[in-house]
Amino acid sequence: ARCKERGIDTFFVESVCNDDEQVFKNIMQVKVRLVDYKAMKIEDAIADFKERIDYYKTRYIPLNPDIDANLSFITMVDVGRHFTIHSLQGYIQMRIVRYLVNLHLKPRVIYLSRHGESEYNVQQLIGGDSDLTPRGEQYALALRQFMSKENVPNLEVWCSTMRRAIQ
Repeated sequence: ARCKERGIDTFFVESVCNDDEQVFKNIMQVKVRLVDYKAMKIEDAIADFKERIDYYKTRYIPLNPDIDANLSFITMVDVGRHFTIHSLQGYIQMRIVRYLVNLHLKPRVIYLSRHGESEYNVQQLIGGDSDLTPRGEQYALALRQFMSKENVPNLEVWCSTMRRAIQ
């Protein structure tokens, strides 16, 4: 509600996996390599992560088009076996959905970043199409340097059409 009051469009991306085999693959390919598990035996890391999953299942409330009628979201089930797309608003949300629906299952890293500090951020204004501040430009340069060091082949960059994102 606070985002709506401030004129901010929100879009939720929910990923649900009920396929035990896929969950196990994910734990083995990604989770056991996390910093949390570096000092643990693989069996202990797997058990711990499964315990986390069980805990989150008791707390998590899934998105529901009937209950969450005023929200924009996509729910991906079992890594793309099924999608629920609800109440899209605008170009960027459509692009995100298009990307996620066409995503092919293979190990990959996805980087998400917001733009650097903008002139409107400094003025505590939300939205608009302002330029980056010098600090925002420093962030953009640091992000570029970081991504260059990552050396990602066939890197794709998606961003808003706003100046602060393009800069």
